[in-house]
Amino acid sequence: MSTQKDQVRQAIKDLRESIKNLDGSPLTQIQFAPMIGVGLSTLQRYEQSTPPRGKTLAVLADLADVSTKPELADTFRRALSTYAFPEVDLAIAPRNKTEEFYEAVILAILRNPQYAALIPKFNKLAQAPIRECARRIEMYREAKAAAQKELDDDWAPIIEAVKRSNEKL
Repeated sequence: MSTQKDQVRQAIKDLRESIKNLDGSPLTQIQFAPMIGVGLSTLQRYEQSTPPRGKTLAVLADLADVSTKPELADTFRRALSTYAFPEVDLAIAPRNKTEEFYEAVILAILRNPQYAALIPKFNKLAQAPIRECARRIEMYREAKAAAQKELDDDWAPIIEAVKRSNEKL
């Protein structure tokens, strides 16, 4: 089973190779590095040994979204979540058969009207984890908003320059 670092390294390479030149060939590392705001040696390190952290993960997630690669965007967002909150596992997915079973039970309770009476009881039993999850999700949203603002501020001059050049055409 691959680690999150392995998944991020592979996702970077997959994203780069999914973006094509006019002749249909995948982007080279030299072409891709400036797209994500890093130098060639940094991109090589990201693909071969040490994956990015912080803002670069957000840039990669956005680029994967624009490139219609949602599975890659999810990989980058999970890594960003882990980087921002190492103690928080917001990439909530079952890790084994027992968790899959309980996930199915909870979804059955939530989705089926015949179990509606169980929801208040479940909420009472799960008060502490529910509060903790809500707190963590709010922390994640705030950090994501701050990172997005920083990213928007960084991209604003570039977007304006592109708009001005398009107006001249």
